[in-house]
Amino acid sequence: TQRRRKILHYYTVRWSIETFFKVLKTGCQIEKIRLETLERLNKCLAVYMAVACRIMFLLKVGKIVLNLSCDILFSTSEWQVVHEPPSQKATTNTSLFARNGYLHSQVRRLLK
Repeated sequence: TQRRRKILHYYTVRWSIETFFKVLKTGCQIEKIRLETLERLNKCLAVYMAVACRIMFLLKVGKIVLNLSCDILFSTSEWQVVHEPPSQKATTNTSLFARNGYLHSQVRRLLK
């Protein structure tokens, strides 16, 4: 009935929120950030929250459209940064989602 649909909707929204924070904590490693001022932390959180939203979008697209070419969602330079070897074209089911540690290390390397 209507009440069951409402409860199911709340559960679905709750699950999306849980996934969002999992992406922030695990993917973006937000808990490891140590900034000295609230202003810096707020700016950092704004960037990471945008990143987490994009990651969640990409995960959903990757589940719906299997083996979607990454050129649809990324520029060539974007997907080449996270894919090994760069000469092989990635898909949404390859290293873009599976190599979180590799991605994080590449981003850190680029920021140095």
